[in-house]
Order: sequence, then C-alpha cells, then structure tokens
Amino acid sequence: LERPTHPHGQQRVPEGRRAPRALCSSLGAVRVERHVVCRVLEEACREVGGASWRVLGVLGSLRAPSVAWLPRTRCVQMALDVRVIRHLIGAVIGLPLLITCLMRTDNDYEHITIADNLTVKIANYIGDASFALTGSLAAGTEGMDLCGCIIVGFVTALGGGTVRDMALGRLPIFWTTAWDEALLCVVVSTIAFFAWPRLSHALRLSTDDEWLFWTDTVGLGVFAALGAQTAVTMPVEVHCGACAAAGMFTATFGGLTRDILCQNPPRILYSAKELYALPALVGGFATTFMLRQVGKNLVMEAVLLGVWVTIQLRVFAVNGGLRLPAFPTDQVYMTSIQRMTSGSKQPMASDAASADASGVAAAASVSVRVADELRQPLNGHGRGHCAWSGVDVGVVSSV
Repeated sequence: LERPTHPHGQQRVPEGRRAPRALCSSLGAVRVERHVVCRVLEEACREVGGASWRVLGVLGSLRAPSVAWLPRTRCVQMALDVRVIRHLIGAVIGLPLLITCLMRTDNDYEHITIADNLTVKIANYIGDASFALTGSLAAGTEGMDLCGCIIVGFVTALGGGTVRDMALGRLPIFWTTAWDEALLCVVVSTIAFFAWPRLSHALRLSTDDEWLFWTDTVGLGVFAALGAQTAVTMPVEVHCGACAAAGMFTATFGGLTRDILCQNPPRILYSAKELYALPALVGGFATTFMLRQVGKNLVMEAVLLGVWVTIQLRVFAVNGGLRLPAFPTDQVYMTSIQRMTSGSKQPMASDAASADASGVAAAASVSVRVADELRQPLNGHGRGHCAWSGVDVGVVSSV
C-alpha cells in the first residue's frame, strides 16, 4: 500500500504513527522487530505518555546478555540498567549463603546434616535441567531431530561430570547409578524440543534472551561447586588445584562436547566471547577452600559459596566484556611470510627450463593414456567409455 503523500510531494506520516516511529528510531541496534515495537509503543504512548520509554527499557532488558552493541544515549542507559540488574540478581543469589551461615548451630559443625545432602541433590537437579535445556535448544537451532536434541542435551548436562569421574577414577560413573538425573535430562530435552517452537512464536522468545543467560550461568555455578565438592570427598586426598579443576571440568566440558557435536568452535577455547571457564575454576577453588580450611562438614555453605562466586565472576565478565588474550596469529604468520619472502632467491634459468620440461612430459603421458583408452572397441551405438578419465566418447574421424 502506498503511503499518503503531502501536497508538495513529500510523504506524510499519519498522526498516530509519529511518536512510535520516533521512539523506534531511537532504539538503534536493538534486535526487536520494528512492527512489534511500534504496536506496543502505540498503545503505551496513548495510555502512559512519557512513561513509554520505561516500556522500552523492559523490552531491552529481556534481550541478549551482550549489551555492548547499544550505541545511543538512551540505549546506553538501558545497558547500564541491565548491568545493575544483573549485579542485584547476583547479590540476591548470595542471600541463601548468608542465611545458612547465620542459622548454623554448633552441633551442625560436627556432622553432615540432612540439609547438606538436600542442597547437593537440589543443586544437581538444577544444573542438570539448566544444561539439558540449553543443550537441546542449541541442537535444535542446528536443525537436529528429536534424537539429536536429546543426545546433545544429555551430553551437555552429564558430560562434564563424566569427564570428572573418569579423571578421578570414580567408577561407576554417577549417572549410571543415579537414574533420576539421567531421566530428568531426557525429559527436559524432550520438553524443550516440542515446547520451544510454540513458545518462541507465542512469547517472542529467542536463544539470546536474558533468562537463558541466567539459566546457563546458574548451571555453570552449580556444577563448578558440585564438581569441586565431589573431588574433595574422594577417599584419596586430592590437592586443591585438582579439586578446582574437577569443578571446571564438570561445569564446562559438557558444553565443550555440545559445541563439538554442533560443529561450533568451543567457547572455552577461544576468546571470541567473555570469560567462561575461569569463573568456574575460581568457584571450584572457593568450594574447595571452604571444605578444606573452614570445615569439611559445611557442605551446604561450601556449595552455595562456590555457586555465588562463579555467578558473580560471570556477571562481571559479561558486563565488562572481559576476555583472555588471544594468540596474535596474524602478526606471527605475517612476520614469517615476510622473512621467507626476503630470504628467498630468484629461480635460476635452468630450474625454469627443467620445470617446463617436466610439465611437457606429464602432459604427453596423459595424452598417451587417453589415446590408449580411446582405442578400445566401441559399443553397438558407436560410443565408448574412457575408464581412466571417466568420460563417454563417440566416434570421431580424427581418432
């Protein structure tokens, strides 16, 4: 449909569309469909007037965790709001740790309580469900079928713990006896496969939403703490570095296997995104320190501390865009090429002549082989097949 034009030839924007279009243009690089934003803002401008910008702030806070691409002044303010909200959520996650430390009695320090075992069990369920969800969605976006999504979700959730048990010599592997965790991963992956397409269209969801960032972050912190706690409780004493590494293996090697199965570069091996493995390593070390230096029976406090440290470091890395230094591939190889170019000599005339002679001899040998093939008897239709070159040939007078 053509837009109504002004009598002087200029396009005239309808009155009801001016405010939404002005606000939509201020969004800059925010990845929301224009017609959806215009529809929402049109109603917001009629009802709340100047408060419509807050609606945009809510929409922006639900988008991707990487907010460095928000270029303009108001969008930068939105980015700052999202960063503050992340820190506030991280602080709220630390409240259970504070409450647990205040409610712990002297008798609880002497033995492991039911609350400690329950904390480990619930944390395992949370980590399994979080990583099974993200793994199944990652496989679905790559076009895998139901079986592929279940396998990738299962490997993402339990692959890190499998590597940890193999490294520690802890057999049988935990999910072969813990049937509830294996079943939970299968169920969550299946639900994600069938429910995500409908929910994504109905609620305008995507795999870059903020809530998926928190799902992955919570799973990272939970598995980092539980992996370190498992290494500390081994019958043979494992040193602190190995316990922290066990936490990192549990938290990251499932995602590493997921990226390999989806044919994507493993995120923990490249600096294209923010820090991922290092927060898990530090969180595992915090859990190890709590159990080794403070008290071996403080399992609940140690797990909550490792989860909180990992989440806080992950939030700092995302908000600040922190990355590890990458190997300067371009500079190194460019220097090597320049050295090879400057140190090479001009080819001699005899070398050029010998190269030409070898090329002529190779071409002659190919011609002889093709001619031999063409001398084979033709079929009844006057055609033959060159077995060496794989080409069908007909009767040619020159042959």
